[in-house]
Amino acid sequence: RAIAPVLCHLAEDIYQALPGEQAEPSIFLTGWCASFPGSKPQITTEMESLEEVLRAREPVNLALESTRRSKMIGSFLEADLVLHIQQGSKLQQCIKEVSAQAHPDINGLTWLFGVSKVDIKVLEANVAPEIPEGANAADSEALGVTA
Repeated sequence: RAIAPVLCHLAEDIYQALPGEQAEPSIFLTGWCASFPGSKPQITTEMESLEEVLRAREPVNLALESTRRSKMIGSFLEADLVLHIQQGSKLQQCIKEVSAQAHPDINGLTWLFGVSKVDIKVLEANVAPEIPEGANAADSEALGVTA
């Protein structure tokens, strides 16, 4: 069942060829795999931090798509991202934690956001970010981020 979403035809052929009577006529009607008995997925602080950083991708992608549509860039990899975050915000701490987990050969933030460069600008409380003229931006007040 685990390979069915990726190798759908092969998974269905294997399921149909299994000996004995099957509970369902198709592998796609059987539901998802059950977890191993006695095991529970553990959510670590690293995973929670990564989820918070990934939530920032929505405003980033909005700004990048707007920039791409205006023909300033051809693809996201041509973009340099400036991420404005509020000082002391949860996102600031999460970015710090995700950056600390970085792979020696990969800049984690550029990989997560799919751009060529990421600059983090920390803003003082109640200070609006300075957006250069001609740059596209998107906000998320819930996250305290401007991209």
